[in-house]
Amino acid sequence: MVFFPGTTIGSCLNPSADSRGGTVECSPRQRPVESRSLSETSVVPISSAMSTVEMEPISLASLTSEVAIPAPLYLRIDCDSVLCRKTGESLDGDLRRQLFEAGQDLVWIRRSDRHFYHQYLRSEVLKRYHGVEGTGPIESFSTTTLESLPQWMEAVEAVQIDRPEAYGRSWRIAHYGIQLATGLGVATESFLRPLICGLLLHEVSQVDGQDLNLLKLEENAVSIIDGWRERIDGNGALGWNSKRLTIPLRIAAVAIAFDHRTSGDGGRPRQPAFDVLREFIISEHGALDPTIIAAFIRILDH
Repeated sequence: MVFFPGTTIGSCLNPSADSRGGTVECSPRQRPVESRSLSETSVVPISSAMSTVEMEPISLASLTSEVAIPAPLYLRIDCDSVLCRKTGESLDGDLRRQLFEAGQDLVWIRRSDRHFYHQYLRSEVLKRYHGVEGTGPIESFSTTTLESLPQWMEAVEAVQIDRPEAYGRSWRIAHYGIQLATGLGVATESFLRPLICGLLLHEVSQVDGQDLNLLKLEENAVSIIDGWRERIDGNGALGWNSKRLTIPLRIAAVAIAFDHRTSGDGGRPRQPAFDVLREFIISEHGALDPTIIAAFIRILDH
């Protein structure tokens, strides 16, 4: 057993639970992560009552390095939940990379903290939508009002209470799209705005059947909503050729497919992040743009 400096909150209480909540059995594929990755200062005492707290997995890829985390963050090591970061601390790049390499692409929060995670994703996306760079404090953006946002954002916000999983997923996918645009060097404000819009509304329109014709969307946003399933080899359901598959649409297709596979949505068992990207390249040649997949690998590796 690899020892991590920290306090555990129970040992695999419900081994059969899946990636959507509760606890899960430890994967034999996961390799140990060196204990020096966790700081002694990240540890706080917790009571024995925490062993019954319901935990929820979140995607490690959805957390930005060096940005303050919104809630206590736990790792699953040898079937224990180990506190590794307190609220307000950051997840450093070295630990993030080591976890990905070890096949541990999920980290855990208390289910009662889910709304803080959703606020975190929303804040990170809105910072880039408004053209704000860097890793500043999230408070000023987590409370952004609808009056300062476009009309289409109301459709996104409308699912927050009734469908919190869809709400969180929409912001998570938008966050992936921003990371990819940044990694490809195309993340200007004019590029990101329709990309973010298309990714957020793709999720909402799938869930609620929103009438998107009333929202006066940009062409690139509409192409994402309509064509994210299209293939770069032209063999998609709509038969779109390479000229119609713009860079925003190609980014969106990778971000959505990655999220479906790593979250277990879309009818497939959940897969680790690097396994998904490797499968995109090896087994599904012609479906997604390999340049964008390679950019995602670089992002996770650094």
